[in-house]
Amino acid sequence: MKRQRDDLALAMLMQAAQGGDTQAYVLLLKEITPRLRQVVRAQHRFLKIEDIEDLVQDILLSLHAVRATYDPRRPFMPWLMAITRHRLADAARRYTRRTAHELQAENLPVTFSDDGANIDTDGYRDPEALRHAIRDLPPRATGRYRAVEAARNVAERGCCCERDKYWGA
Repeated sequence: MKRQRDDLALAMLMQAAQGGDTQAYVLLLKEITPRLRQVVRAQHRFLKIEDIEDLVQDILLSLHAVRATYDPRRPFMPWLMAITRHRLADAARRYTRRTAHELQAENLPVTFSDDGANIDTDGYRDPEALRHAIRDLPPRATGRYRAVEAARNVAERGCCCERDKYWGA
């Protein structure tokens, strides 16, 4: 009996809202929002609070978009629950599509755990081996490296003569 009275009151609010009564629309939304939250929470217990709120907002937006389709001669709650059911199905499809191609990683390491994989940036370990490796590079690659090295030497030492000594120019 109480459900019928509640449904009738909500139907009257919706009818008034369709007629342009903004106060009735605000009251209707205030009345149905906790109910929608309860329905979403009951059907999707695994969701976080913010996800539940997102779904409730999605349902309310859908209600707003299709409010003109409500027939005041029919019960309100079944109409609202149909909208809710469709929004929840859409959300489940989105969730399935999104999670089908994603992997959840809780704690990603900032760097590699193996010390050998982390580069020591304090300096070259063997500068002579580096010189030999650079000499063995193809001319195109060495030209680029030499230009970068020359620029760095100029920035560090303030002259090109060091570069010339280093590269034997």
